[in-house]
Amino acid sequence: MSMNAEETSRSSDADRPNAQRMRSDSNIDQPPESTGISSQRIRRLSSPSALLHGEVRVRRASLKYAEAGLTGRRRSLAYADLMAVFYPPNVMSQPTVTETPFESAEWEGVADMEVGVANWEPMLEKAIKSVVSIKAQCVRSFDTETSGTYNATGFVVDAEAGLILSNRHVVNPAPVVAQAIFSNYEEVELQAVYRDPVHDFGFFRFDPARLRFMQAESIRLAPQKAKVGMEIRVVGNDAGEKLSILAGTLARLDRAAPEYGVGEYNDFNTFYLQAASGTSGGSSGSPVLDIYGDAVALNAGGSTRAASSFYLPLSRVKR
Repeated sequence: MSMNAEETSRSSDADRPNAQRMRSDSNIDQPPESTGISSQRIRRLSSPSALLHGEVRVRRASLKYAEAGLTGRRRSLAYADLMAVFYPPNVMSQPTVTETPFESAEWEGVADMEVGVANWEPMLEKAIKSVVSIKAQCVRSFDTETSGTYNATGFVVDAEAGLILSNRHVVNPAPVVAQAIFSNYEEVELQAVYRDPVHDFGFFRFDPARLRFMQAESIRLAPQKAKVGMEIRVVGNDAGEKLSILAGTLARLDRAAPEYGVGEYNDFNTFYLQAASGTSGGSSGSPVLDIYGDAVALNAGGSTRAASSFYLPLSRVKR
């Protein structure tokens, strides 16, 4: 006997007691022979004329699938689709990315302004003051990183403490000397303070008092706002240009962590976000911003054969 046949047999055996109970329950509504009610009388009471004269007073409700006791069978996708036909969407729980609509004022934290007023231009003008280009030199090879110089991106998440968020492969597990260049070309020294042991993020620290001609501002982390179809902007030091603004639309929230090859650092045990924003070298650590200036993800890598870019979710960073 094949495996499918065995499963079918086991399912049929498991459902047999329930089916018997259903058959016995259905006999309750059938009048017993001792009542003396003929089959002709039963047919007459079931006719439309009997309904009009009020002779039929009790009608047995039909059993739903769940009430019938058939709980031991595996639910297939076909069953789920069938239930979606029989039950309206407001009754059946639907798989959604978030429970709020796009650009909800309460959810986005902008209840004090009209949603329609949101605009990319003023948001970006404010956000670029928090984004820094990073120059770094790894003085010694260690772990998965090799010695050498490189450019990257970071952004301020705590202006008072001087914390800058970037990628793990930017902060680097090896000894590193790094500087941050702000939008007004002021340069400050960076100190690596944290490298996550698993995921691709880490923190630099700078002295806010070293900024003499501008006031650093923080970018809020809002991972819960990420949703498929959201328009985003990736702001950073793409291709070593100090500041580039790349547009995209979030297409996936469940992409597997990208693999960069044997001997390289590879993230794991998390999903990534994906959009066709076309990021390249130097944009690692760039914030992925929504129209309100909140960071919904952290740019981590991209494809060399397509415009796909991969973003680390910020839920673990914020936690």
